[in-house]
Amino acid sequence: MFEKNVSMNLKELQRLLQQGRYKPDPVRRHFIEKENGKLRPLGIPTIRDRVCQQAVRQIIEPIFEQDFYYYSFGFRAGYSAHQAINTIRRAKRGGYKYVVDLDIMSFFDEIPHEYLMEKVHERITDGKVLTLIRGWLTAGFMEGDQFHETEVGSPQGGDLSQLLANLYLNHFDWGMKEKGFAVVRYADDAVILRKTKEQAKEAYRAAKIILEDELRLRIHPEKTKVVHFDEGFRFLGFNFWRDYLILPDAKVKKYKDKIRSVTPVDNKVEILTKCSRN
Repeated sequence: MFEKNVSMNLKELQRLLQQGRYKPDPVRRHFIEKENGKLRPLGIPTIRDRVCQQAVRQIIEPIFEQDFYYYSFGFRAGYSAHQAINTIRRAKRGGYKYVVDLDIMSFFDEIPHEYLMEKVHERITDGKVLTLIRGWLTAGFMEGDQFHETEVGSPQGGDLSQLLANLYLNHFDWGMKEKGFAVVRYADDAVILRKTKEQAKEAYRAAKIILEDELRLRIHPEKTKVVHFDEGFRFLGFNFWRDYLILPDAKVKKYKDKIRSVTPVDNKVEILTKCSRN
């Protein structure tokens, strides 16, 4: 519907922005199932708000990008999950034997607005842009026909949410770096690599102080743990165990199903056989 009258809609959006009359709409709450069977809440903005968010992102992202930690791999141009995985594998070969497997509870839903806006304001001083970002954070959400206010959190699903997440956790990245700890992070998934168990425990304590005391987030007390590579741990959907990187059966099945859906019958047996061998 937006695209049918795209020229008129964009001109109207531009007019509202110029006049200071633009007001973000509440996002639509939608749930997707995670690998563990639990539901992850998404906040889907209207097309109008997505257009405006993307326009703002294109302007401010290069400003923040130059400050971001070099081992932050999530939702950044030129960075990928595979690079994060390879970084961990290189660290293992370099003698890092222990991992602090971090789990931040409900990260996107619990980012404090005031602390986040302080991080934004360190680089962005334009009052109109700051008002826009705050407006998206506080627009609320609709679940069914029920409106809910948002006093904390940055809704996953918006064009700005990943950038704001990286901006907020950049303090953690560099804070750990200053203390001498190597962090590999992809959005809110992070691991800290150490060579001894004592160093890993020290890193855990440092991470807890930065995340909970300085950023007002919560570390999951049971899921966050210090592990040896031989014990194994999970990161970005991969299982690390000793010198092996294991793709879970569910992901293998999903990949094979995708191959079946797009591959001619004559080629399926050969391709799926190669996948199984690899």
